[in-house]
Amino acid sequence: MDTLESVFARKNFQNLLQLLYQEKTVRQKDIAAALGISKGVVCLNMNELDALGFVQQQKEGRCKTYRLLEKGAAYYETNYLPPTECEQALPAAEVTQPPDYLTGVLSQLTKSLAKLEELAKALRAQQEAGPRPPVKQGRHFETILRLLYENKTLLKNDLAARLGISPGNTFLHIKRMIEAGYVEEGRDNIRRTYRLSPAGARYYEEHHLPPGQKAKPPEPKPEKRGEKPVTVVNERNFANIMRVLYETEDIPLSDLCARLDRPHGNMYRDMQNLILEGFVKKETVKHCNYYALSDQGRQYCEQRFAE
Repeated sequence: MDTLESVFARKNFQNLLQLLYQEKTVRQKDIAAALGISKGVVCLNMNELDALGFVQQQKEGRCKTYRLLEKGAAYYETNYLPPTECEQALPAAEVTQPPDYLTGVLSQLTKSLAKLEELAKALRAQQEAGPRPPVKQGRHFETILRLLYENKTLLKNDLAARLGISPGNTFLHIKRMIEAGYVEEGRDNIRRTYRLSPAGARYYEEHHLPPGQKAKPPEPKPEKRGEKPVTVVNERNFANIMRVLYETEDIPLSDLCARLDRPHGNMYRDMQNLILEGFVKKETVKHCNYYALSDQGRQYCEQRFAE
């Protein structure tokens, strides 16, 4: 203690401690300018404070900086600051808040989050148990329900072909049914697929089936020789299309429309349905679709048209 008293009895030491206590970190040339002493005197005094463990010296490039350590700050507060100023110098969190303040806050937040999660689960369960919001039923609503119920899962393009509308219009109808919770969307590689949700299946069974009965997917029936195939294409249009395809090898859709005098959209819908039924095959060459009879279609035409 006698060594400390002899050191701090010098003129510059108290001023040095006061400056470091106020500024925390100070450069050597700033200390010399503030106290009106040379850099050499600053260096000698700082070396003694560093030896006592009151100051830490750092060199940044060609400039020296000094930082007051906790031991030096405690000595300065004990010997040179009044008690009130010492309390004011402490951080507000250390004076007003207990050490376990943050622990209490985190505990309250955890309890609040747990309550919010329970409320969210109860709300979801209530929404699922309650009635579904009304869906805007377009002219294809019932047809989409029937097709998805019978086929379980359909690609977007297949569903559009069976409805006889574009994939874009199909998506608009499906989107409303997805938002109402009747249809679920999936992926088959990069293609979109659709299927009925449990709510959609219940809706179809309640409105279109006898009570307690569930529809079974249609089982394929063996075709009889000479029997007219079951297809969604009009009977007259079917016969005309099959005859033209039987007489030609490959024909583009535009030529087929011209020969049968039918609009492009209706003809495209019928051709897609015939492809799904297995009577027609399609080949795309340079962005142009060519249609021809499949083996099944040729066999049918030979039985029907050959004389």
